[in-house]
Amino acid sequence: MRVILIHLFFIISLSFSLAQENTLSIEDISNDTEANAFVNAMDNLFLECIKIPSPEELEEIKVRDNLDTWSEISLAEISDSLDIRNYEIMDFDNNGHLDLLIRGDCTQLLTILLMNQGNNKFDDYYLSQGNEAFIKFGQLDGKNVLEYYYMDCQSNSSFQLKIKKRTLTFKSGRFYEYYDQKNNKEIVGLYYKTTACFGTCPVFEMSIQVDGTSIYKPKMFNYKKKLKKGEIRKSKNERKGILKTTITKKYINEILDIITSIDINDVKKCKTTGSTDEPNCYLTIRYADGSIDKISDYGKDTSFSLQYVYHLIEELRYNQKWKKSPR
Repeated sequence: MRVILIHLFFIISLSFSLAQENTLSIEDISNDTEANAFVNAMDNLFLECIKIPSPEELEEIKVRDNLDTWSEISLAEISDSLDIRNYEIMDFDNNGHLDLLIRGDCTQLLTILLMNQGNNKFDDYYLSQGNEAFIKFGQLDGKNVLEYYYMDCQSNSSFQLKIKKRTLTFKSGRFYEYYDQKNNKEIVGLYYKTTACFGTCPVFEMSIQVDGTSIYKPKMFNYKKKLKKGEIRKSKNERKGILKTTITKKYINEILDIITSIDINDVKKCKTTGSTDEPNCYLTIRYADGSIDKISDYGKDTSFSLQYVYHLIEELRYNQKWKKSPR
């Protein structure tokens, strides 16, 4: 029996095409075995190892739902209660081609959405890793969405794990949380800080004002140009000192639009993580009324929407012209 502590972890892969002649089409899939065979036939080494878990295997995987009593619940029980299946098929993005949402094991349990682009080409989105998320297709106001159920830590007198739900919408190749309650307060500035990881994660601080005025303080692993995959650069290529610029308005607006679409109280929740050596990041949001919101995000996995905010801020190191400040 495997006993695993739940941690919340979101992943969005950089989508890429998968192309290989497959004798089985999505339309032909009618059971777990066929869904598994379809994914394994993809021209992708990672997808080739995916194995859909049997009911018995899901029953064997237990998670702690209370660290005081050490009580456990199986993934099979959670899946049944939420009507989660190992695979689902629908035209999620309404492009006329059926897409495949599949849960499988490849050293750990994963949920992957294969978006069908036609001509046997697919873009893949890795939506969860580990046992923390249970995902299925859903509908909201007549639009296709993902219902994302996850195990969340509630801090009170005892450590208990409870199931929460988020609704994910898809736009411009990315997933975002949908919230009825928005952050309508006027934002006047942002402060973003990252910490080190077991590797070459960039460590820096950046303050951003709504007029675009920004100060960038690189600490480690910050370069003038992006590193190519597998590239190692000498320290002389790193940025140093205090840098300043005025960020282009379209970049500021894109970041603020996403932040104002988020329910900040939801993403400031307690979460647990079973991983170590991950980078932490801190996002401080300042408002016109003098109030602030602070988000500490170990592993950068609090939400899909925030992940993209972090990405956009980190991209500013490359898509803006930075000059050394005299002070």
